[in-house]
Amino acid sequence: MDEVDFSDPQYPYGVITIGSQRFRYIRPLPEDQSLWDNEPIEMIKETPQIRPNEKVIEGVHFESAQEHAKRYGPQFEAPSWEDLRSIQVGQYVKVCHNGERFWVIVLKLLEHDEVIGRIDNRLVNQHPFNINDLIRFKLEHVYTYAAK
Repeated sequence: MDEVDFSDPQYPYGVITIGSQRFRYIRPLPEDQSLWDNEPIEMIKETPQIRPNEKVIEGVHFESAQEHAKRYGPQFEAPSWEDLRSIQVGQYVKVCHNGERFWVIVLKLLEHDEVIGRIDNRLVNQHPFNINDLIRFKLEHVYTYAAK
């Protein structure tokens, strides 16, 4: 759990943020009650964005899904270039670094098939970045994507 904010005036019943997802809860929780004892009543839709003065981590070597598909043939499925080029801001993609695949929300599409995104899950392996960090990668590094 990344953030719980029961004082947010826009959502007076309590807000939890997990990665880039925000959920509003029916009522503030008593101190002795677990957050997970209540079901979220709605997901708050927010336009993903890069915050002012937020640095993008660049120059990291991500593993190429397209290269893996060439190397391992039909048993390794990678998205087609047509599918990759249809990815939009706000969509989730999975990339791989240091043997670990993780979800990233796309924040900006750049020239030359480059993407800036925010890491959206906790990482287990050693990386020069962590959850909620901004990273820059290429579409060839996308292993899978979630429909928007």
